[in-house]
Amino acid sequence: AQVAGHRNLVSIIGVITRGDPLVLVLQYCEHGSVLDELKLQAAEGTPITLPNKMHMALDVAFGMEYLSSLHFIHRDLAARNVLVADGKLGDGLDNVRKGASLVCKVADFGLSRGDGNINGEDSSESYYKSSNGVFPVRWTAPEAMETLRFTQASDVWSFAVVVVEMLQNGTSPYHGQSNPDVMKLVLSGGRHSKPSDDCTDELFKFMLLCWHQDVARRPSFAKVVKFFEPLAEPA
Repeated sequence: AQVAGHRNLVSIIGVITRGDPLVLVLQYCEHGSVLDELKLQAAEGTPITLPNKMHMALDVAFGMEYLSSLHFIHRDLAARNVLVADGKLGDGLDNVRKGASLVCKVADFGLSRGDGNINGEDSSESYYKSSNGVFPVRWTAPEAMETLRFTQASDVWSFAVVVVEMLQNGTSPYHGQSNPDVMKLVLSGGRHSKPSDDCTDELFKFMLLCWHQDVARRPSFAKVVKFFEPLAEPA
């Protein structure tokens, strides 16, 4: 309820507490997840274009920028947890590009936690520590793997992995590698390879920055938004 109302976040509509079962009413997203949309379009021989993928990434960045501004950590950001709904740009550009009337909304806050500063209270630890150690390996930053401490910087890491999913039309990150192999690679300083031929050097350089070993060197979501805005502009 604290994050309701943003265009790029799935909003809570209400809660029904009378009767059985209890019901949580969420905003309806007609087109399913980004992951499903990527796979569907690729299977039909009409893969989503790079500019449209960049617009999808920008939508996700906008949602995460807002989420982080409220001091929330998502902790499970992945293409499967971003939904696609009908929407209008409202700027007369709806028909410029295929899919312009669609909007991506970050969803599934099931693993989300506040970073300890939600109400403006001082906190020396702006992270969430998992109690059971379960985390999505292919989307998790190395420091989170080691300490189970999740921060906005680890969400930025996950965001760049979502971009990998988009560029690969929904193929799993680190395709062909087992989870233990992925953990070994990431913890030893290795990173995901360039995901596709249409991934520019500039884009991949920025993704590597999001995967920087030094969490302080990773960009904020505000900087992520600024980077993707020109990439999402119609040609």
